[in-house]
Amino acid sequence: MLIEKLREPKVFGFVLFDWISTILGALIIANYLQYNFMATLIVLLVISIYLHWYFDVPTLTNYYLGISKNPRI
Repeated sequence: MLIEKLREPKVFGFVLFDWISTILGALIIANYLQYNFMATLIVLLVISIYLHWYFDVPTLTNYYLGISKNPRI
């Protein structure tokens, strides 16, 4: 599938596509709604962390935060 191909490139174990899409999403939302970019980015990251934890999807970010298993195992 296309999404699986997009999610293959990693930097230090983090999925590059996820981070880039989150940053771009925050930029679009912040510009459209006239919000602060950093605040929007932080909110999106917190939502992402929560949803991955809630649906038990192990991510490296959540692993480093101590709330999920190591996704590399």
